[in-house]
Amino acid sequence: ISQQEFQRLELQNKISRNSGTASNEYREALRQLNKNKISLRSELGDDAYDRYLFASQQNNRVKVSSVMAGSPAETSGFKQDDIILSYDYKKILDWSDIRRATLEGEVGSYTNIEIMRNGERMSLMVPRGTLGVQLLPTQLDPAE
Repeated sequence: ISQQEFQRLELQNKISRNSGTASNEYREALRQLNKNKISLRSELGDDAYDRYLFASQQNNRVKVSSVMAGSPAETSGFKQDDIILSYDYKKILDWSDIRRATLEGEVGSYTNIEIMRNGERMSLMVPRGTLGVQLLPTQLDPAE
């Protein structure tokens, strides 16, 4: 992963320093590198990556900072400070996970969201699509 990041930086530098055909070749090489990107999460798996984030004192969850009036989140029972654990049984570790998850499936069909509220796990059924919440990153011990 470190070597991949170095190659990415090196190609970005070459793109900035060159123009024309050489620059286009470097851009294509960068596109290919990004296409085949190795991520620590995919290498470790969700559970181990979650433990890694927590052990290294990084955020590993998203917390609802506010629920928009009249939104699907409000009618489904979301509350401020709920921590989203999973969407459609897929672990949510950051805001991009929830963003990606809400784009999947048929809009309006219902799916399960598991949350942590006041130390207790709960499940909410929500329609797929935009939830209507604002989120903040937070930490949660994966053992909870």
